[in-house]
Amino acid sequence: MNLPYLQKTLSLLKYCKPTKSLMIKAFAFDLFGTLVDLRSVSKVFSKINIKINNLMLFTEIWQLKQLQYAWLLNFTNGYDPFSELSIHALKFTARLFGLSLSDEQISKLSEAKLNLDPFPDSKKGLEKLNEARRRRKTAGTEGEVSVDFILLSNGEAHKSNILLSNSHLRKYFDYIISAEEVRKYKPSPEPYLLISKNLNLQISQISLVSSHLWDIAGAKSVGMQTCWINREDKKTNEEINVKPDYVFSSVEDMGDNLSVML
Repeated sequence: MNLPYLQKTLSLLKYCKPTKSLMIKAFAFDLFGTLVDLRSVSKVFSKINIKINNLMLFTEIWQLKQLQYAWLLNFTNGYDPFSELSIHALKFTARLFGLSLSDEQISKLSEAKLNLDPFPDSKKGLEKLNEARRRRKTAGTEGEVSVDFILLSNGEAHKSNILLSNSHLRKYFDYIISAEEVRKYKPSPEPYLLISKNLNLQISQISLVSSHLWDIAGAKSVGMQTCWINREDKKTNEEINVKPDYVFSSVEDMGDNLSVML
């Protein structure tokens, strides 16, 4: 039995106590695929002389393999930085497609993942959400708790900060919390519980905002509220029962309907 790991998990679980108030005091946003478009990395391939017939399939396998490596490490109590897993997954995918990438090409593609395009609705939605919380704070009674905006990412904190800055979204976030701090990747409980610990909030006072149902499932498993950003009207198509508390068509749609959660 891994006693240090068990002790760390138990210390985080104390923040899972139920609370009578379900008022949301913090929104924790996922980054990759929720605020920024992973598919936008594809625009770099032609610039560095990489020719692939099905570029969308390549990028999808690349990202899925990165997650597979992360989840494997969760189960085996290992840890490597998310950016390193991305490189391993890139090399695997290249071999699958019969490609031989140079060190320079790998470096350029890794750099491109720090310059991903935000979804068109991300900045508009965050602006609306930020304005809504400003109005709430101004109109609130004395002692009313403000709402924090947090980035919760599997990526390293410093790289997430760079990506947010490059996509002009950094100003909307009060905190950046990374899975690297607990050396466990979402959807393991530890990254979600870390928000409770760091902000001293009950877990039910925090809502995860994510486009990924696996992320929603992980957050719900520890008692978080959840907002599923369901772009393109995707069907759940999940064999397991994953039911988000709120469903929005975009971050902007969430901004327009923030009042229903506060």
